[in-house]
Amino acid sequence: MKHVIRAVLLMLSCAVPAVAQTPDAAGAWDVHLNAPDGPHDATLTLTKSGSGLAGAIKGPEGEYKIEGTQSGADVSLSFTYTADTPLVITLKGTIKGDTVSGPATFGDAQGDWSGKRAAASSKTDTPSSGAAGGGALDITGTWAFEVTTPNGTGTPTVTFAQSGEKLSGTYSGQFGEAPIAGTLKGGEISFSIDLTVQETKLHIVYAGTVTKDGMKGTATFGEYGEGGFTARRK
Repeated sequence: MKHVIRAVLLMLSCAVPAVAQTPDAAGAWDVHLNAPDGPHDATLTLTKSGSGLAGAIKGPEGEYKIEGTQSGADVSLSFTYTADTPLVITLKGTIKGDTVSGPATFGDAQGDWSGKRAAASSKTDTPSSGAAGGGALDITGTWAFEVTTPNGTGTPTVTFAQSGEKLSGTYSGQFGEAPIAGTLKGGEISFSIDLTVQETKLHIVYAGTVTKDGMKGTATFGEYGEGGFTARRK
């Protein structure tokens, strides 16, 4: 049994560069749409689960639910703009670093769109008492982790979606993807992941402190021991 535990922790600590290097559409974006009636600016917030994308696009004309998919660096999104007559708008694009661009369709008309990851300048470096309500500190987006286990070090990625104190999102590592759930209260973060490795179930809990672009703390691997972690916003 000890050999199995060592193997599980060792495999958990292994990184898969292809996963870590894949662009992730999750997070907040400032987008610009060139529609037949003129330009439109909006904010786009996305969460990712597997290849699926979901979220909202918000601008002067209102806020709309948006859904789509991501395959590699390519994204496809659509939403229904409900003005005088409902209009299905489709956005397709390719992510390159912190930018995305591509063609757009507005019903039967053609256009294009572009986006840039929302700047974090409005967020504070040091958590304050107001952060407990989710106003001052927002960790929405993709973070690169370095996790130390009793048997090695790994570099998974975690994409967070934040709503007040509640956290959801996706963990990506050697064994694929798994949903996360947790909380952010002030500068204190706690979230958990459930994985199955070689028919062994693992409940992993991360707990630590967060600033605007960094976090650190401990990672507990159930009955298999404890390690540490640091993370930086991508």
